[in-house]
Amino acid sequence: MRTKKKELMEYLILHHISEKPYHGYKLICDISKDIGVPKISPSFIYPVLSKFTKKEYIKVILHDDKKVYEITDLGVEYLKENSEKLNEILESTKNIREFHSLGGNKLHSVYRVIHTEYSKFDPETKKKVSSCILNFANELEKIVYEYKLNHTENELKD
Repeated sequence: MRTKKKELMEYLILHHISEKPYHGYKLICDISKDIGVPKISPSFIYPVLSKFTKKEYIKVILHDDKKVYEITDLGVEYLKENSEKLNEILESTKNIREFHSLGGNKLHSVYRVIHTEYSKFDPETKKKVSSCILNFANELEKIVYEYKLNHTENELKD
């Protein structure tokens, strides 16, 4: 079973290649920029490119000693047949990019630091971090709850 993240990435890879031929590194950079996250791991992208080559959704062309990936008619047909799913993913990508630009990248960065350094913290620092995380989570929970409550009330009025 494919994970949602993997499925999203597979569609994005094929979608990008459908717009123009790509070499692997440029594809990594453009998809990362499109989503608004740091560079995606090559260990994820290249197996997908290999899979799509085997399925004949894309073909490899050598250009200046680099592999360039180009969509095939079969790949175009696959995207057409799955256009509804692709549109959902493109909308999801837009939301991910917006989330990251509004602070998601900062949140992720701080989380990584806390996760890495946590074992080194003294008990007082751990207590402060715990309190901050719980307060932040509670505030976010309130925002989401209020949104859902207001959204449901508005739907009932309509």
